[in-house]
Amino acid sequence: MKRFIFIVLIFFLFSLFGKDFNSNFISLLSSELKSNCPEVDKWSVSNLNIGFSVVSLNPTGRAFCYSGKKKIFVRTVDNKIKVVSFSLRVFKKSFIFTRNLERGIPISSNDVAEKLIELKNPRYRMLVSSVFGMQTSLNVRLGEPVFKNMVRKIILVRSGSEVKVVYQKGGITIVLNGIARSNAGINDTLPVMNTRSKKIFYARINKKGILVAEVR
Repeated sequence: MKRFIFIVLIFFLFSLFGKDFNSNFISLLSSELKSNCPEVDKWSVSNLNIGFSVVSLNPTGRAFCYSGKKKIFVRTVDNKIKVVSFSLRVFKKSFIFTRNLERGIPISSNDVAEKLIELKNPRYRMLVSSVFGMQTSLNVRLGEPVFKNMVRKIILVRSGSEVKVVYQKGGITIVLNGIARSNAGINDTLPVMNTRSKKIFYARINKKGILVAEVR
């Protein structure tokens, strides 16, 4: 009889406080995701059923950066180590292709769509965060997530080519003639040799494709 009463009491306490215990765990999990998985934009937990208060998760690292069934060690308020099991789904804002493209095709805004993509394994760390100024590096298919190996920068300036570089300071704008010393695309910085002084300086290609001198 005493055992029955004890079990009923435990069940009652869990019903009363179980949600708070879960919330405590979720809060700790949220902190771990922010610290170790900055690429994650959205996540959800299921099959979590905790009847004790958790004070720390140990160890974690990047264990939460991919979806799947998780089984981790936790430390409780009475300094005990226990195992918690749950299912985790994590997502990142990235892009999918909206049509088939052959290799070497410049990517336009009509060729991709932004979407929350589930991070199923470590490969998904290679999802791109931007496709601006990119072209396909291999044949791609409709609906495929855009991974880094599928795209490459469009080369706007090639090493050895003559270039014009804009130098701005205050209200003064000067255009310098130079020779590019490396290949470069949008947002890249490259060394340029001034054709008059033969000195090397650096310039960055802005979003408009204009070389702008960098002051170092």
